[in-house]
Amino acid sequence: PQASAQDVEQLVTQPIENAVSGMSGVTSISSTSSEGRATVTIQFANGTNIDAAALDVGRRIAAIRRLLPADATDPSIFKADPNATPILNVALSGAPLDQLFDIANTTLQPSLQSVPGVASVSISGGLQREIQVQVNYAKLAAYGVTIQQVSTALTNSNVTAPIGALDQGATTLSMRSVGGVDDVATLEQIVVQQTPTGGPVLLRDVATVLQTTKNQTQVQRMNGQDAVGLTIVKQSDANQLQVATDVKNQLDVLRKQLPQGTQLQITNDNSIFTRSSLDAIQRDLVLAVFLVGAVMLLFLHQWRNTLIVLFAIPTVLIATFLFMFALGFTLNIMTLMALALMIGILVDDSIVVLENIHRHLELGESPIEAALEGRSEIGLAAIAITLADVIVYAPIAFVSGTVGQLFRQYGLTIVVATLLSLVISFTLTPMIASRWMTHDRGSGAMARFGAWWDRGFLRLGEVVARVVPISIASRWLVTALALGSLLVCALLVRFGAVSTEYAPVEDNGTLRVQMTMPPGTSLAGTDAAAQQLEAALNAIPEKRSLFTSVSSGGGFGGGGGSAKIGRAHV
Repeated sequence: PQASAQDVEQLVTQPIENAVSGMSGVTSISSTSSEGRATVTIQFANGTNIDAAALDVGRRIAAIRRLLPADATDPSIFKADPNATPILNVALSGAPLDQLFDIANTTLQPSLQSVPGVASVSISGGLQREIQVQVNYAKLAAYGVTIQQVSTALTNSNVTAPIGALDQGATTLSMRSVGGVDDVATLEQIVVQQTPTGGPVLLRDVATVLQTTKNQTQVQRMNGQDAVGLTIVKQSDANQLQVATDVKNQLDVLRKQLPQGTQLQITNDNSIFTRSSLDAIQRDLVLAVFLVGAVMLLFLHQWRNTLIVLFAIPTVLIATFLFMFALGFTLNIMTLMALALMIGILVDDSIVVLENIHRHLELGESPIEAALEGRSEIGLAAIAITLADVIVYAPIAFVSGTVGQLFRQYGLTIVVATLLSLVISFTLTPMIASRWMTHDRGSGAMARFGAWWDRGFLRLGEVVARVVPISIASRWLVTALALGSLLVCALLVRFGAVSTEYAPVEDNGTLRVQMTMPPGTSLAGTDAAAQQLEAALNAIPEKRSLFTSVSSGGGFGGGGGSAKIGRAHV
């Protein structure tokens, strides 16, 4: 604590870097040394077993622990797990800070940690009560007492330990020596030393004992009120939406137990955006089914033919869930997006088979014969169509790095659904067609619309028939236009007309502002600047809530104080 950045680098950072540099699979090591803190980040090659690597790091750090300063805290090792990020942030306000911390520490934290799927609940801000012993060095010298004697007396006099057992007939009583200090008055009566004249030197004779709070290193406010923050992290294998729902239900129960006037508010809920994305994809999935049905009805002109093809969609989707379960997949944004994308592809094979069955019906064959012959003739073409999609999407599942981890379930879900659509087109579609399809075209409005549509389609075919010979005769011109279009499109990316980014920008109605003060700025100075920034943000009429976190210098990333104002919902 309080060591300069240079001392931290020489005494802590460099020994740790040297200890882990020889590990296998390490691609890079970076570090940050600041006042009283060292952070070393180790990056491993793709495919490295991170659990085994974390154990190896722990063993290497333990081996050099004796080389680190004696007053340095034990190093903590954390694995960078994207699934172990906070899902909820909660602010407790409406009471003095010491009471807020006690409520958060004794009531909220244990209750929230008991929720299934919650990995940890950390508390930030507030005031922690403590007993301070302020030594008077002049009185120490007058009594001939050293500071070490005071420390030893405090340690020896504040111990509660077992001292054995006492047998009394059929029972055994455990015995212990109770020496724990319960209040300030008892602490003041601790004997530090016996004087040469035989009189005791009490702690109150050489020091002042106060019941106060720890030095505050972080200030938090919710809508301008002093607050204590709680950060809730889910377990890496837990369902985010389920954990968030359970935590919110527990918060509703805890609100009823809080003192009157105390408020418990959620300042950040990442599950809202996940749930919104899933709901949007599910709506798109349903909409895609209806649109595909409408397009098929437009071209096939018969309700029966449309329903035969539409039967393939729920059959394939439900069957895909079985393979997703076997592969350990979940219904997440990537898999639902894959299923929504597959709606059009799922009916391709069935449409091709059904169209050929319809052609055989027009040749005078019975529905059963038409189904058998139509499926058999078109089988190779359907397999080619399906494998073309599989070849495109299968490699996505095996891309390395972070992108590969994101798109593995996406690619494999598409591959499974595509292969299942081929199976359905060879089994369910011809079976239903043999029972439902007839030679009768009907005479209603749908039949008249179909006849009008077919006449228009024939005219379009005649236009295409006239254009194709012209294109073949001018093949060099067509080739030049195609290559020119390809070159222009490539140049759009090359010169930045079409920019690139990892993911599209989303507007979730939340703003986060971070302010860093010059090195050496105190907590009060940083807080004063943060209040000015709060006043400016409060002037925004669309602002709904404002949560501020102010920390003093000497923390991670530099020696200056910092302030973060986030969750400013608009």
